[in-house]
Amino acid sequence: MRVHYQDFKIFFTFLLFWTSIQFGQIIEDSIAYVIVLSIGIIHGSNDFTILRKQKSNTTSFLKSTGFYLFLIIMCILSYITHPYISFLFFMPALVLAQPRIAASLDTIAMTIGEDVQYQIEVQTDSTAQVIFPQGQTFLPFEIIDTTKVDIQQLADKALWKRTYTLIQFDSGSYHIPRQRIFVDGAPILTDSLKIEVFTVEVDTLKQPLHPIKPIIEIDKNNTGWWRPYLWGILGLIGLIALYMVYGRAKKRIEERRKRLPPFDRAIQELQALEASELNDQEAYKQYYSSLTAIVRSYLEEEANVNALESTTTELIQKLELLR
Repeated sequence: MRVHYQDFKIFFTFLLFWTSIQFGQIIEDSIAYVIVLSIGIIHGSNDFTILRKQKSNTTSFLKSTGFYLFLIIMCILSYITHPYISFLFFMPALVLAQPRIAASLDTIAMTIGEDVQYQIEVQTDSTAQVIFPQGQTFLPFEIIDTTKVDIQQLADKALWKRTYTLIQFDSGSYHIPRQRIFVDGAPILTDSLKIEVFTVEVDTLKQPLHPIKPIIEIDKNNTGWWRPYLWGILGLIGLIALYMVYGRAKKRIEERRKRLPPFDRAIQELQALEASELNDQEAYKQYYSSLTAIVRSYLEEEANVNALESTTTELIQKLELLR
């Protein structure tokens, strides 16, 4: 079960009235003194904090504080001397403390497909928290844009503004539904606003019909026809140049390797093989195959034996003959 904040305040107020008549005068006065010395002092301290934040100048703060204390003293004296008069002073303050909400439209009549600006203004205490409607809450109108919340400081008050851009594609008379705004958790509803949506009139008598225009031949635009071909040729030349540069660089590396002595070249290849990663069984096989090829190439160049095309047994026999 969902309990609204306004209903809770009404229930709590009547509960306090009922509680106040259940005890004697002495107990009622004692409870009143305790509340004044606890909640009353905390409330007054909060008022002084707000005044200090609002008044950066020391002179303005002292004037506002003095006026605030003067009002409190006058209310206490009027309550002691004339309780009913103090109650009359208290009622306007209660009304002024309530947040004021206003909803407005920039027009009351629109055509199909035209947008309308719906603005909500909330004037509250500067410390209040305000939550504006979110989502598609303006049906049958659709929201196409929403501005950011604009907050203007007005002395000890704050003016909150937000504008919604609405649109409607059906003609007729509509009422924009009441919107729910939450101020410090309490829901407050705006007024429902009426708006007329008209169709776009097309009068064929006032606006004559024109015949269909004939087909007009135009000259072919040959400007810049060569640019795609030029870019294609330049790209092809660039690829050929890269291929030639890569081929020459590879050839130079191979020639430089051949100029190295067999022993130095074998050491270099073994170092490169040692840096390779062995992640699976296939990598191990490749590793031993490369190791065998490096040793055979070294023996073929250094010992002048046909090591690459010989079997292991034949290679051992040839090496024993060279001893």
